[in-house]
Amino acid sequence: YTVAYVPHNHHFLWAAAIKTGRKDLAVQAAADTASLVKRELLREAALSGTLQHFMTIPLYTQALFGDWDAILNEPAPASDLLYANAVRHYARGLALVRKDRMAEAKQELTRLEHYRDHPAVAKLSVFDLNPVPQLLAIGADILRGELAARSGNFEEAIVSFRHAAM
Repeated sequence: YTVAYVPHNHHFLWAAAIKTGRKDLAVQAAADTASLVKRELLREAALSGTLQHFMTIPLYTQALFGDWDAILNEPAPASDLLYANAVRHYARGLALVRKDRMAEAKQELTRLEHYRDHPAVAKLSVFDLNPVPQLLAIGADILRGELAARSGNFEEAIVSFRHAAM
């Protein structure tokens, strides 16, 4: 109950807050969601994807509300937390695109794709419903689209964004 259900309730509040543009509430709900993750269980196979997802909600929030400096100052998770590291690369890539640091953003995309294709990531899911490689593929498509759009290649951007939405 306290391992996944309670953080999930805060995650629901976060989802409602972002959909209504309530930044302060979203930031607080994201922090609460992440703080409720039982760090000692992050490496449990059955829980790892879900718990890593919960701990990345602050990064998603920063990306949604354009808090680029906070994203770039966010420390890396432990190296064995593959999903959490991949989300960090996604968020960093978006931040670097917005700061017009394209070469660095492309490096973040490459890192994200590395995690997406990692054999251990293939075993992760969020609540046994959402395979982590698929979630990371969406992020890679979004980041690829942002890079293309910023470079003025709008046709490529549209293809990437459509692929992300499918």
